[in-house]
Amino acid sequence: MESKNKDKRNFILMLIFLGLVLISSVLIFDWVMNKESKLEQTEPETFETPEQAFIQTKAILSDVSSKLNKGVYSLEKVKSIEELKK
Repeated sequence: MESKNKDKRNFILMLIFLGLVLISSVLIFDWVMNKESKLEQTEPETFETPEQAFIQTKAILSDVSSKLNKGVYSLEKVKSIEELKK
């Protein structure tokens, strides 16, 4: 009689443990997916006009160029030097 109660109690504890593991894994998965979707929302996929896309691309390239080429002329400086040579 006592072993049946012990087995039943262990089974209930196991179900509670599995339920908590399942709930926590779903919450972690939901948190990760929400975090990923917020990252995707920060940058627009398309622009309304080609001019906006060009301006944004130029700004990004200028920023990358100045960060990668520390100590070397930035993209704007190189462009102005090329215009002076022509």
